[in-house]
Amino acid sequence: MHVLNWQNQRNFLETSQKAQEIAIKRYDITKKRFVLGKITITDLNLALQEKDRSVLQYLNSLENFWVDYYTLRRLTLYDFIENKKIEVNDILYN
Repeated sequence: MHVLNWQNQRNFLETSQKAQEIAIKRYDITKKRFVLGKITITDLNLALQEKDRSVLQYLNSLENFWVDYYTLRRLTLYDFIENKKIEVNDILYN
């Protein structure tokens, strides 16, 4: 169950990263259009709010990803990055 949760979190992390990139690009374009006088301050504020919301969502996804990873690591006593079992010395001296 934890493995499936971690895999889902990894997929959600990728999706939220793409959403963040799109929101940042949208905000940059909206800001340029505002400077040119083509849109209102309300449109600029909406783009800024969406950008901030997407950045926060990405950071929350990143946190959940690593929490799930270390939970899985603790439950299995296996280091997936180093591809080895976690030994007592690894815990005591890290």
